[in-house]
Amino acid sequence: MEPCIYLDLRTTTGIDIVEYPDSGKINILPYKMVFEKNRQTDYNQGEENVREVWRKIKK
Repeated sequence: MEPCIYLDLRTTTGIDIVEYPDSGKINILPYKMVFEKNRQTDYNQGEENVREVWRKIKK
């Protein structure tokens, strides 16, 4: 075996999503929020009163 040499470049602009397929986790950087990949939810979960929220924001 030979050592692996690589160059890792990172910016501090924006959000990075990192998937760890060996552990089934997803990391959202720079927030360091880690989720288990197998826990999914419906896209609209928690969005029941979106119109009312936007009305309050616009005022």
